[in-house]
Amino acid sequence: MQHDNIFLHLGRLEGKVDAILSNQSHMDKRLDDHEKRISILERYRSWQLGVAAAIGTLIAGLIQWIRGN
Repeated sequence: MQHDNIFLHLGRLEGKVDAILSNQSHMDKRLDDHEKRISILERYRSWQLGVAAAIGTLIAGLIQWIRGN
């Protein structure tokens, strides 16, 4: 009787560990997806800042050229 109780508790514990591992795997996949999405957003933001800097430089040069003439 004592062994049956131990085996029952071990089975429950194994089931809980399997559920935790499954949840961990799911979270790992979500984190990988978030990492990819954040990387895309960061690259897009860098391009935006670069283009804004280039446009600002061109406008400043154009204004200086107009005032000089």
